[in-house]
Amino acid sequence: MIVDSRTLWLAGGVSALATGTLLCVQYLVAPDERAMVLWGAGKMITGVGAVLVGLRQAISDTASVLGGNVLIVLGWTIIVAGSASFNGRRLRPVPTLVSVCAPALALAVLIVSLDMSPGVRTGVIGLVLGVVIVWSVVDCRRAQRRDVYFWRSMQIIVMIAWVLVLELRAGVATVSPISGDPAANSAFQVATTMGLMVATIADGIACMMLSRERVDRQLVLASIRDPETGLLNRAGLMQEYAALAERGATATVVLLDIDGFKNVNDTYGHLDGDRVLRRFGDAVRQHAPTGEIAARYGGDEFCLILADCPLEDAVRITEAIRSEFASIDAAGTDALGLDGTVVTVSAGLSSVSTAQTTLDSAIMGADGALYRAKRAGRDRVAVAFDPC
Repeated sequence: MIVDSRTLWLAGGVSALATGTLLCVQYLVAPDERAMVLWGAGKMITGVGAVLVGLRQAISDTASVLGGNVLIVLGWTIIVAGSASFNGRRLRPVPTLVSVCAPALALAVLIVSLDMSPGVRTGVIGLVLGVVIVWSVVDCRRAQRRDVYFWRSMQIIVMIAWVLVLELRAGVATVSPISGDPAANSAFQVATTMGLMVATIADGIACMMLSRERVDRQLVLASIRDPETGLLNRAGLMQEYAALAERGATATVVLLDIDGFKNVNDTYGHLDGDRVLRRFGDAVRQHAPTGEIAARYGGDEFCLILADCPLEDAVRITEAIRSEFASIDAAGTDALGLDGTVVTVSAGLSSVSTAQTTLDSAIMGADGALYRAKRAGRDRVAVAFDPC
């Protein structure tokens, strides 16, 4: 039995509708994944467009060819917007709506206003849609360099395949009038329609799995992150220290303690105490070098591990954190909202060989230096006399 092109368009349209519905349902399960709504809506609109193309000869050419192709372009543009949202771009409602609808509306005006042959019309549609998807491929590749996801790589491959098949159809259609009919039953049209249908379904699967991959990664990160400050928790600190020990790195371990934090909690309450912790976490993030290990070790104690960092540089970084936090309430601004109470930080440092020193021993050495800083009057940095 030979499957005709119109049947494939109908099957592809129904599959896209089903995939779009699943994407929207997945959004209900993970409402933080807003890209799922755009992906789902785009797939459903693309599905309706494909069904209209498949109904050619059963309905008017205006509804089938014009309406179907415009909806396919609109749907894919929304899918591209979903990918941009997933990649971290902030999409504002009005500009996004304009940029999404503009390609489809421009295509509709072009098709209606110009007396095109079917082949030229197919070529124009392929060109417009190809540009939209290629832009998405470029954006996804940039995002992949920042945050690597296996399923984003799959999504990029699928989009490239979609563009290649689409442009092949468009190119052949411009030189072969018979191939200008998207629902024609030539072997070429049947094969390329099948390719587009498979790529559309594969893209939907990639979108679902990509979202699932990020949710799973966030769950893993949540298990090693302190929810209050966003820094690593003790489990995350142990994991990162073990990785340093594996490669035999030397490191400077810094233990920081907020002076009089118990008094803050007792006097102002735990909500204000939590605000102090968050502000200190911000100070650590601001001055710690990118990629270094920063954790909330417990209560009001924080740990910073500076790999392959000379002790002098580690002292300079720690002093910057201490000074930053001490200056928060400078000039009477009382940014912490503690009625003029000044909150300070003491710190102790110890240089270690991670391959030869356990994390507990490293912390013990830094804790001894921290104790000396406290006894010397607080709001200062001390270094362990003997490295661990």
